[in-house]
Amino acid sequence: MFSKLKIATRIYLMGGLQLLLMLFMGGMAILQMTKIGHELTTIATKDIPLSNFLTQITEHQIEQAVLFERTLFYTSLAKQGVADSQNEASGVKIKWSELATKIEKELSETKKFVSEALKSIDDDKTKNEFINVLAALKKAEEHYRKVKEFSELMFEQSSQASLVQLSEQAHKVEALGDEVKDELVAIQMRIQNFTLEATLKAEQDEKEGLNWIIAMLVIALAFDLVVPRIIGQSITKPIVTLSDRLREIAEGDGDLTVSLDESGKDETADVASSFNRFLKVLRTMIGNTNQQAQELGNSSEIALSVMQKTAEDVNKQRLETEMVATAVTQMSTTTQEVALNTAQAADATMKVRDRVVSGERVANETQEIMKQLAEQVTESSNVIESLVAETNNIGSVLTSIQGIAEQTNLLALNAAIEAARAGESGRGFAVVADEVRSLAQRTQTSTVDIQDLLVRLQAEANNAVSSMSKGSESTEICLKKSAQTSQTFKDAAEAVQEISDLNVQIAAAAEEQSSVAEEINRNLINISQLADDTAAGAQETKDANKNIAMRVIDLHTNLNKFVI
Repeated sequence: MFSKLKIATRIYLMGGLQLLLMLFMGGMAILQMTKIGHELTTIATKDIPLSNFLTQITEHQIEQAVLFERTLFYTSLAKQGVADSQNEASGVKIKWSELATKIEKELSETKKFVSEALKSIDDDKTKNEFINVLAALKKAEEHYRKVKEFSELMFEQSSQASLVQLSEQAHKVEALGDEVKDELVAIQMRIQNFTLEATLKAEQDEKEGLNWIIAMLVIALAFDLVVPRIIGQSITKPIVTLSDRLREIAEGDGDLTVSLDESGKDETADVASSFNRFLKVLRTMIGNTNQQAQELGNSSEIALSVMQKTAEDVNKQRLETEMVATAVTQMSTTTQEVALNTAQAADATMKVRDRVVSGERVANETQEIMKQLAEQVTESSNVIESLVAETNNIGSVLTSIQGIAEQTNLLALNAAIEAARAGESGRGFAVVADEVRSLAQRTQTSTVDIQDLLVRLQAEANNAVSSMSKGSESTEICLKKSAQTSQTFKDAAEAVQEISDLNVQIAAAAEEQSSVAEEINRNLINISQLADDTAAGAQETKDANKNIAMRVIDLHTNLNKFVI
């Protein structure tokens, strides 16, 4: 799946997924906290103040009931003639009236508070509760008005009514007051229960939010453990495979028919494709080189066979020459025939000399080719030495890269320390710092691996320089041998010239060699045939050497295909 993405895209994807996960976690946490905050705000700004209002009203209503009892008590005492009882009753009535006004005002303010709260409540359940509370408040207010009206009427009639009538009216007022008190207490209990439910709901939402955050943290932790590992393996696995293949080839144990997996669209797939093309070219070159080496070996065998045959012919020629020498001693007469035969021998000698001169010229050309080969080997050695120098420069660059990676690692460590000091606000920066430090450490590891490869490359280059030096020495030896061959042909030409001189002497002595003319003629014919065979063998030797030279040039051309 990741092989179709670039390495940078994979890293950006991993960071993007982590960012989305963090945003999701933050959004869920903010949403849950907002919900809890709204619930707590409702409790703090609506439920608790409303409960306080009702508590205050209930307290005032109870206090008013006590004042009502005291008013009745002082009124009863006044009817019995107790001094100052009427004044006390009047003072208590005034307090009762003030408290009644305050209760009515508080009930009105409480209804207004509930009405205003309904405008800002979005939750249907809470809104229904407040609507019920408002209805109950209206009902309690109506009942309280009745209590107030009965109480005021009773106060007006208290001076004329009997104690029994006052007691009966007091019981009615107390019953209505108890009803109002019960309604207020019921409203307060309703609000307290609702407040408790809201508090428990906020606590439950808090637990759910905490569970959500813990679950998302676990998911984020699993994501941070699994996804980087998967992406890291998708990057390192092709690189390790390529490294193993290069190590096998460098150690001489690699199978050149095994190709790397080049499926995908990332950088490792491009490297694998280039490496496979390199293997294909390398296989072709090695196959051609092996074939050419085989042909060169065959040509060498042919040359050896020809040279062996030439040696045998020369030996036969030597035997025939000895026979000619024996026959010459028997010559006594036939001066004309001997002279003619001597002339033929001179012509044959001139042909041999021409062949020898041609061989000397070919030997000189071979010597020049060997000189050029020696110069090319020297140039190749210089180029390989330049390669060694360039690998040293690459080593310096790798050292610089490693230094930069170490500095990056230190900067990432400092950033992680600063992020740790920053606490929660620096946590994201700490994650980035850890990733940067991890990348710096992997960079250091990669530079060490590349350094090892460069060391092996330098060793192989030094071996190549040593091999080139040995090849140069071998070329110098061949050059010397070519010079010796040229000198040998030159000596052979001089020897042929000496043979020509001897033929002149033989012509001079032809008059004394007449007895064995026919035998000399036959031996000379054999010598001529052997000379022809020798010439043919020399031609074959020339062709074989030419073939060897062409194969050497082809081999050199194939080797030059490597970019050094």
